[in-house]
Amino acid sequence: MEYSRVMTLFCLTLVLGVSALTSWAGNAGIARIFATRTEIANFSTALKMFSDDCGRYPTTAEGLDALIARPMNIPSDRWNKYLDADRIPKDIWDHPYVYRCPGVHNTNTFDLYSCGADGKTKTGGDDPDDINNWNPSSPLVTTNVAEQLPPFAFLCGGALFLLVLIFAWLEKRILAPKGNLHGIFALLWIAVAPALWVVLTWTFGAGVMKYSDVITEFGWLPPILLWTISGYLRGTPFSRVCAVMTIPVLILAALTIPTL
Repeated sequence: MEYSRVMTLFCLTLVLGVSALTSWAGNAGIARIFATRTEIANFSTALKMFSDDCGRYPTTAEGLDALIARPMNIPSDRWNKYLDADRIPKDIWDHPYVYRCPGVHNTNTFDLYSCGADGKTKTGGDDPDDINNWNPSSPLVTTNVAEQLPPFAFLCGGALFLLVLIFAWLEKRILAPKGNLHGIFALLWIAVAPALWVVLTWTFGAGVMKYSDVITEFGWLPPILLWTISGYLRGTPFSRVCAVMTIPVLILAALTIPTL
């Protein structure tokens, strides 16, 4: 009995670890996007101040450096240092921001964007992961989940998957109980969550993350909910234990599903 309690507690820890780390990845992506949007807004304010003082925006050649170093053709009495920095900050992925003036999209002012996690753009700022100052909905996707999930999440998921399979096999071999295995299915579905997101992004590309909330709410959670209920009501003893362990995950998921 004591052994069973210890293993149940261990499995529950792994369950919460997998769920929390998966949620953490989504929230970390949102935090990076928010930080980048904030920095673009700060640049935009500084560029507007430059324009008010100097009568124009910095040219593409002058770039954002004109905010911290006076261009030669601007009189010293009209220019001020517009950023409290010795160098132009890079984005949160340590890539330089791209500045164009006049802009392709903002033809009367400037275009400013981050190339996102990959540091590359094929469309001049309109890639799904680019964050720009002309489309409030950018980025269209968060960064690759495979890059954001820590290796510990995959270790927890793999360990949980193997433990559940081992206990299910032992229960069937030793006790041969009656009942369904739906609670076990629910726990296995949680265990594969980190790998599931990676497979989706590898198979369908980063664009699939545009629908991450839909996939989570209508593809990942409903089977867990249904299997949990069925496993608790009509499952084998171990299936019921698994069903009980999924309840904290359902609560955690409901509280932490990221929305942009």
